[in-house]
Amino acid sequence: MADAVTSTGGTPGTSGPNPRRAARTARRAQYRSAGGARGGLVLLGVVLLAVGVLTVLLVTGVFGQGRPQRPLLDPVVEQFLLAHGTAARVVAIVAGLVLVLLGVWWTARSLRPESRPDLVLDGGPDTEIRIGASAAADAVADGAATLPGVTRARARMVGSTSAPAVRATVWVGEDVADGEVSEICRRLDAEILPKIRDALGMADLPVAVRLELDAARRDDRPRSPDPPAGSVTRLTGAGPVDDRTVVGMSAVLDGRTALVTGAGSGIGAAVARRLVADGARVYAVDLAEDRVAPLAAQSDLVTPLGCDLSDLDAVEQLPTDVDILVNNAGRQHVSRLEEFDPEMFSNILRLMLESPFRLIRRSLPHMYARGWGGS
Repeated sequence: MADAVTSTGGTPGTSGPNPRRAARTARRAQYRSAGGARGGLVLLGVVLLAVGVLTVLLVTGVFGQGRPQRPLLDPVVEQFLLAHGTAARVVAIVAGLVLVLLGVWWTARSLRPESRPDLVLDGGPDTEIRIGASAAADAVADGAATLPGVTRARARMVGSTSAPAVRATVWVGEDVADGEVSEICRRLDAEILPKIRDALGMADLPVAVRLELDAARRDDRPRSPDPPAGSVTRLTGAGPVDDRTVVGMSAVLDGRTALVTGAGSGIGAAVARRLVADGARVYAVDLAEDRVAPLAAQSDLVTPLGCDLSDLDAVEQLPTDVDILVNNAGRQHVSRLEEFDPEMFSNILRLMLESPFRLIRRSLPHMYARGWGGS
């Protein structure tokens, strides 16, 4: 997931933002300052460029024909070095030591721990208000973590006391859609960060935010406890449901009832098996009852139901006194727009839009009455 760098925040004493300045400082906040490293790389690049240009000029004969076949050092230069051998060796040793020291300095600078400056606020004459680096960073992380779709956040102060900045990483859930990611960015920029800047008294505090997909949490989710004796339900599938065996991990849904549409195969069948394995009674719905009959044959917790969900009158006959509603049924039809059958389009809308709406609408009163449920 791409980085998202916030760029709002005005300078102190102004009423509006300075986007260009904020964007520049936010980019500096995103990575460690690399001024020295950048300068060294530029110098190295210039040297290599000069060597390359000289090589091209040498090969093309600018310095005379046959020059590439002559010794690297001109005989005049070679005679001079031989005549001043001691001085030449001293210069070579000093140049080598300088290069070694530069290399050591560059390496140490790259490996040194990044500074975490405190925020120093002007409290008036002879008064200094200092906010700890961790407190300021935690304020950003805690604010970001409150947004829907954000699973966790981490932040740290970077830069220097005179030019502090915040670099944050925000993880979003795997099921967050692109539109929700855009909303997270918008609310970070428009709601969370302005409040934090105002609370810290630094209207121009740059904050760089990196968004990451929280795939690492895939194996960190809470696991169900081992099932008590006698609570495990086994399903051995057949036909459209497949031949996998599902073992319930616990009876966490004992006493609950679910309705799953499109339960004859694929995701719907897997969801139905999971619900049964956790102790729920399941109405397994598919276009034809025989598609879900194998599930009912495997467990008395399953009630198979055949229903054409594009038939809204038939939908009204389905049981909706359920605690869990899974609107999984759907269909796909690929066609050029000018060739798309209008009746097929209407059928898809009834199946995938109006039918789920009606089931949700009829199921909600039961869920409200029991104080438990979801779809």
